[in-house]
Amino acid sequence: MNIECPHCKQIVEIDNSTYDVKATCPKCEREINLNDFSIESPVKTRLSPWTKILFVLATGLFVLVAVPNFMKIRTRAYDASAKSAGRNAKRAQEFWPCEHGGDISGGYKSSLAELLSYDRNLTEDAYVTFIFGDCDISGYTYTTYHAKGNHKFVFTD
Repeated sequence: MNIECPHCKQIVEIDNSTYDVKATCPKCEREINLNDFSIESPVKTRLSPWTKILFVLATGLFVLVAVPNFMKIRTRAYDASAKSAGRNAKRAQEFWPCEHGGDISGGYKSSLAELLSYDRNLTEDAYVTFIFGDCDISGYTYTTYHAKGNHKFVFTD
């Protein structure tokens, strides 16, 4: 790297491998403080206008493709949460007669509050809604759906 001595205007060659902040001018033999010089990289990186336009277009294309796919994946996850909650409620409905010696004379549970005594994780996702239909000794029907999902899931026995 070459710099100009501020005292005698002599071009002084500085070795790039040294990390000293001071150098000595060979002509006037005075100290030169290297911190006083701004050192610019010899490689200039400038993007042409076309490169910038292509970058913006590529980014826009990525967003156009990625965002809808992300939304679909997220909606499927919401639906899976509702389906999972429905399956867990079905297991709780099936567990109830087993706990009472197989006696189903009281009928199946017709509210989420009653099922929570068998599976307290049914309310884990606050956006999942249960809608109970007919629940008696002949069977049960209920529907689950997620507030941010697209599908409703019906469970019957």
